[in-house]
Amino acid sequence: MVFGNNPILYADPDGKDIIVLRNSDGAHGTGHGAILVGDNKNGWTYISKDGYTGSALGSKPKFIVQKFDNIEQFRHSVHNFETNETHSTADGKEAKGLTFKLDKDGNKIQRYDQALYIPTTQANGTSTDTKTIQNATNSAKSDYCLMNGDCSDVVADGLSGSKDYNGIPIKNGNTIPTGQALIDSWNKAPNTKFNRIADRNKSDINYDAGVKPDDKTLKKGETGTK
Repeated sequence: MVFGNNPILYADPDGKDIIVLRNSDGAHGTGHGAILVGDNKNGWTYISKDGYTGSALGSKPKFIVQKFDNIEQFRHSVHNFETNETHSTADGKEAKGLTFKLDKDGNKIQRYDQALYIPTTQANGTSTDTKTIQNATNSAKSDYCLMNGDCSDVVADGLSGSKDYNGIPIKNGNTIPTGQALIDSWNKAPNTKFNRIADRNKSDINYDAGVKPDDKTLKKGETGTK
């Protein structure tokens, strides 16, 4: 479903919503996922598990839980651009001294190329967003593990228990493990989960344009490499 160039305005003017983010080129093509929860009136909470401190099979994570005043502020932040270093730290903060990856023209490369907007404000004015933020934050802070604790689990755990504006539970993209490593790895991949979330939920809205930066040029004080 698409509502022109402004799904926030046309889909749910009161806000309190979820945006599922996808970097389709992340993690060597398996994808990277993250989540935004909130609205343009009260701000958006961005939650992402960006990496690990030791082993990918079990170690403390590098993660971020950060508040943005509005969606415009997020889409022009460092978190929406590719960098040569991990975006966040082991204590949940934005990493310092990040250098941007640049395209052949010297412009910064957008990180999240796809987004799903899910309105969650119900008719009585309530939403499940507080629970969504809590679940996603707890997941982001937990140990990193490719099998059961990576970026896709932050999104899936955040959506668990969440409801759309009709009060219908939001499907999180998880599947029951088959016991076959190749199949389970495919089902677990962030790109696969994103597609499944898009297919399984009737309330989601294509929001790719909403996270596209208006300006990709390096600003004063920023550095980057091609």
